[in-house]
Amino acid sequence: KGLYDEALSTIDLALEVNPNFILAINNKVNILKGLRKIKEALKFLDENKSCFEKSIDLMTLKVDLCIELLDLKEAFKINEEILTKNPDNITSINNKGVIFEKNSRFQKREKYLPLALECFENIIKNNKDFVLGWSNKFAILLNSAKLKEAEEIIDIAYTNFPKNHHILNKKGVMLLNKENPKEALKYFDMALKLFYQEEYLVNKTKAHTKLN
Repeated sequence: KGLYDEALSTIDLALEVNPNFILAINNKVNILKGLRKIKEALKFLDENKSCFEKSIDLMTLKVDLCIELLDLKEAFKINEEILTKNPDNITSINNKGVIFEKNSRFQKREKYLPLALECFENIIKNNKDFVLGWSNKFAILLNSAKLKEAEEIIDIAYTNFPKNHHILNKKGVMLLNKENPKEALKYFDMALKLFYQEEYLVNKTKAHTKLN
């Protein structure tokens, strides 16, 4: 629902009861991330180093935060540590693709975009139910101006996951790209009803702007 301030107050109560409750630590970091307090979230993780070192989930969360800050070198380093411990960790394989994609925006696009695409294709090949693999493959194809392939991928994903907020958002992005903001708006609204995310709200605003 995006009620991050209320969520933060509640999660702090849980941490008063048990400061080492990893799920609560995870949730607080995600809440701070939702509040765009990325540096504060990283600081909080660093303050809980003993829990961090025991939890792949918290390590993965730090990778996400580093990606948000575009500290791609640190994100890659921690992500590789996770993959060393667990080579089949699908979230970390996905994050590796995300890091490659982010890196392609700053250097060697022709090198890093294919590496990112390879990660997402491997994910889909090995686990067709991992939604982020489909969503991210669509994003790579769209960014590569492979519009027909991008549309095919998001249509397959929407058929398989019609109620997933990631896919609904990307379906809206495809429609917005095809200059159909009215239809795109419906998908952004559906995505936001399922899960509040700033990106979806930004996309909804873009659709409204094009309609006006």
